[in-house]
Amino acid sequence: MSKNSFIVRILLGMAISVLFCAYSAEPALARGSWLRQLEMIINSTMNARSAPNTESPDHSGTFNTTGERCAYCHKVISGKKHVLNDEYVCRKCLERHLPKCCCCHRRIKGSYVEYYDGNYCCVKCYGNSELPRCAECNCPVRSAELEGGGYACDRHRPEAICYEDEAYEVWKEVEKAYTEVLGPDFVLDTVPNIHMMTLEELQAKGKNDSRWIKAFSRTKVAGGHYVHDIYVLKGMSPEYLLEQLAHEGAHCWHYENQPYTLSCQPSFKEGFCEWVAFKILDDLDLDKQRERQLNNVDIDYSRGLRDFLRLEEKLGSIEAVLDYMRNNTTL
Repeated sequence: MSKNSFIVRILLGMAISVLFCAYSAEPALARGSWLRQLEMIINSTMNARSAPNTESPDHSGTFNTTGERCAYCHKVISGKKHVLNDEYVCRKCLERHLPKCCCCHRRIKGSYVEYYDGNYCCVKCYGNSELPRCAECNCPVRSAELEGGGYACDRHRPEAICYEDEAYEVWKEVEKAYTEVLGPDFVLDTVPNIHMMTLEELQAKGKNDSRWIKAFSRTKVAGGHYVHDIYVLKGMSPEYLLEQLAHEGAHCWHYENQPYTLSCQPSFKEGFCEWVAFKILDDLDLDKQRERQLNNVDIDYSRGLRDFLRLEEKLGSIEAVLDYMRNNTTL
């Protein structure tokens, strides 16, 4: 076991022990927050990966007395040789191939966090709680706020959506996919009102101080019709926004078609909505988003999604799953 792996396991064990004690001492209704914190710690810890080994035996390298060639440029290494990914490299190639922090843009020579889309972040930037986070990948951001509000990293900034008119264009794609993938009965009584918000606005509206919140929806009945409001974080790409709208739109459909929605368990509701979004993403070949769904650290979402994929396999069709949702409140 490497030194870094050993340290990660020790930290993970300490985090679980502390939160288990807090969990045991808290009233039942408050325990959910402790579980959320534990999930986030596990997610952060398991995403922290050791950077390529540049220390052989120390960061300054050792003199090349045996004539090794650089694994990248294939030239005989003059002066000191270094180890990168278990191969000897020259100093120039070492600096060129080390991962670059997506936040401070410096080459990372120590431990780092790797995000799902290939962004890397050094430990210093990742641990800075004062930095805003990218709406798409959650990596810390040092660049200026987007013109329409919200934040996005350099990789996702060009496609970031911040305005309602852009969001409604994505919603049209969601509506089309609903009928094409889930059938003509998967329609809403009314078009949802879409509200694009900064993280602070979203937290205040949803009464949720989580820095990871992306979207939520609310439904009420007025004048004999359902009124749906979907609140979404500014700064997401069209693909990620589509995923969020597909999920929240499924909540709206559920409210319209299941009179006892409020009595359903979170994993039942969230699992169904993740399944709906998963089917849409699958039809559009958005594999990266589907993989992210399956690896979500919130088990109400990831485990719930897998439960509904198994239910679909058991019942044999999408239509059967929708009928099941109309008539049941639990799996």
